[in-house]
Amino acid sequence: MKKNLFSKILVASALAGLVSCNNTSSPSPTPTTPSEQTISGVASYESHGNKYGMAVKVTFDGSKKITKVERDAAKIEELKLVEITQTSVPNMWDHEAMQSMYDEKIGDALNKFVGLDANAYYTEAAAALQVNIDDKTTWPSNTGEFATKYFVLTGATQSSTRLSVAVANACATLLGKDSIVFTTNPVVPPVSSTTPSTPTSTPSTPASTPSSSTSSTEGETSSTPEVAE
Repeated sequence: MKKNLFSKILVASALAGLVSCNNTSSPSPTPTTPSEQTISGVASYESHGNKYGMAVKVTFDGSKKITKVERDAAKIEELKLVEITQTSVPNMWDHEAMQSMYDEKIGDALNKFVGLDANAYYTEAAAALQVNIDDKTTWPSNTGEFATKYFVLTGATQSSTRLSVAVANACATLLGKDSIVFTTNPVVPPVSSTTPSTPTSTPSTPASTPSSSTSSTEGETSSTPEVAE
């Protein structure tokens, strides 16, 4: 009797062990979220002997939302990008004060993009940032809708535009879309004519008002004094 009872206990223990092994060997799958990824974005153009621009590292979560934007110091150094204009002209502007303001405000400018959906921001930026560096009217107005949402006054006139393009280009890489580039006016070749010009009977008279010269900054021509970029 005792031997039969002991045998039954052994069989029951063995079955319990088999069930336990089966439960642990095939755990139920747990859902996974795509990991974050960090992508570089660059914006640059050449003007007045400088290569102006910005480089950033943008981190996206699994749903393609921006979670962090950082200034990419290594890339800026590698590409020799100028973030704010320096000048040796006396009394033009206080470069030291402008650099201090830029350093203070750039963090606020970078944080403007945190929480944005990559596709939504890229679409908006691509429409607003088709910028021709030779035509000041193509630059986003600081009081316009796009600027109101994304620009921060850093002391460098065009730094917000450059930053906005750099972030958009990181989004473009993530989404497989075209990068935004700064354009320039096309060079128009001189028109040649085989027909000789016919002199007019009335001689030309010199203009009574001398032409006025203009001063220019990167991507900007103005009759007013230069402003820092």
